[in-house]
Amino acid sequence: MNDISSLLNNMYGNDQTVSMEKTAEDALLAELRGSGQAAHNPYAEMSTEDLIKIAQDLKDSESRPGEQDLLEKTAAEMLGGQVMAHAMHHEMGLIKTAMLNGLCRVCKTSPMDTQGSSICSDCMSTVDGE
Repeated sequence: MNDISSLLNNMYGNDQTVSMEKTAEDALLAELRGSGQAAHNPYAEMSTEDLIKIAQDLKDSESRPGEQDLLEKTAAEMLGGQVMAHAMHHEMGLIKTAMLNGLCRVCKTSPMDTQGSSICSDCMSTVDGE
């Protein structure tokens, strides 16, 4: 079996002393640097103690619940606002289309049959009944 492995290694030039993972990483970094997407690694020259200190500082900053809660609340509010804005824009488009076609702006299916109103009599009675 060793003969087959050595034959394949010779045929395809597989050098077992070279780490394919490291080679791929170097090729990726070279490509990213060439396109301006990656810079020199600022952590490469740091000592292990400095890296441990940075990691500890990051861990300590994550453990501050107030900051994390504020970030999550802000993100949720921003997402909610975006969803609401999109829904409002969509609804306004539907209302505009219905009214251009002479339909009720609420139910968008019945014709506007009440004089001077953009709401049909069925929707108007529902509003008055509440």
